[in-house]
Amino acid sequence: PVDNPYAVATERVNEKKSDNFRLNTYLNYDILENLSFKSTLGFSSVNETEGTFLPSTLVITAGQKGGQANISNLRRSTVLSENYLTYTKEIEKGNLTLLAGYSYQRNTSEFFSAGATGFPSNSVSFNNLGSGAVDLESNSALNESEIQSQFGRVNYDYDDKYLFTATVRRDGASNFAANEKYAIFPSAALGWKASNEDFLKDSETVSNLKLRVSYGLTGNQAISPYQSLASYQAIYASTNGSTVNAVTPFQPANPDLKWETSYQTNFGVDLGLLNNKINLSLDYYNIDTKDLILANTGLPEYFGFLGNEILANIGEINNSGFEISLNTRNISDDNFSWTTDFNLSVNKNEVVSLIDGKDLFGSGAPSYFSIEDTYILREGEAVGLFWGLEYAGVYQGGVLPTGTFAATGTPVAGDPLFTDVDGDGSQSSGDQKIIGDPN
Repeated sequence: PVDNPYAVATERVNEKKSDNFRLNTYLNYDILENLSFKSTLGFSSVNETEGTFLPSTLVITAGQKGGQANISNLRRSTVLSENYLTYTKEIEKGNLTLLAGYSYQRNTSEFFSAGATGFPSNSVSFNNLGSGAVDLESNSALNESEIQSQFGRVNYDYDDKYLFTATVRRDGASNFAANEKYAIFPSAALGWKASNEDFLKDSETVSNLKLRVSYGLTGNQAISPYQSLASYQAIYASTNGSTVNAVTPFQPANPDLKWETSYQTNFGVDLGLLNNKINLSLDYYNIDTKDLILANTGLPEYFGFLGNEILANIGEINNSGFEISLNTRNISDDNFSWTTDFNLSVNKNEVVSLIDGKDLFGSGAPSYFSIEDTYILREGEAVGLFWGLEYAGVYQGGVLPTGTFAATGTPVAGDPLFTDVDGDGSQSSGDQKIIGDPN
């Protein structure tokens, strides 16, 4: 059973307090007339304390007389240092800018939690764990990760008409295993300010016209530290009639887990009319994301690992679409101004390929309403389609309608009915199907 959503919203307590601290400083030094050096250093820290309390009135705590309270603390800190050289030079009608740099980032997080059940009153909430009759298992953790990057960029602007930019980055993240820590991501872009050409520069109608095209690679390393390594899980075991702490293998290592890489092509047009009182931007993009990072649940149980999944590069997805932005300056004077903005975006995504072409499932249901397999990734379909039982109406009593089943063993009038996809007359995993598109 699960609680009524209204009861969860009004009776469950969840409070969080956060302290934030940020510090930034920099040094800028002109080495030569056209050559400068800049070094930046930043530090940020977030300290969060969260308390939750489930009163005894909720179904989820029915077996825990006096409710359940938990307190957790999370401290995150980040150190970021960037250092780069910049060279600028005028070449005939053009301006050249060269940049080369190095970046280092270190992230640290510390966590602990404690809890108890069996409070003499719901009024104490989570503020007095010591008054609980039964202590819950406490937890603590320390995570550290680093990112090191070398990067370079060249910009060239000729006669304020032709623009060229090229960049390259070499990024390394400690989150990945030794074989694949580093990856290289180049990009390039061209721009043409047609409105500065002789045939348009005196136009009273077209005040700005720019054509843009770009292509580049970007990397994603948004995984938790140590997820590519073999790990163990703490468990309770019994020896000689006594309960002892022990560990068991949780997941195997994946030494070949690599950066998720997006290959993006973009075509754009910027148009300004009537002294830029009307501005229109049109963009078309195509993004192929390869080596998609996701948990692969195909780990056989006979391997002996407690977990049934391993983080892997599981396939490729594609996103493509249009973005349109329209801005108008209708009235602008000292006393009154009126502008309008209109935006439209259309995106289409598709799962291009998966490991061995097999479907992948995951759960996206929140909190303790969570159930298994609520979305699916399937080749040729959109990303994250809803996966579940298809609602087939309300049971009216008597014989069940053909092709349906009731989720309860002995249904009563008013119970929901669902489509019996596999035809076995009862609920099973074969009855789940694609039931919606979140896109």
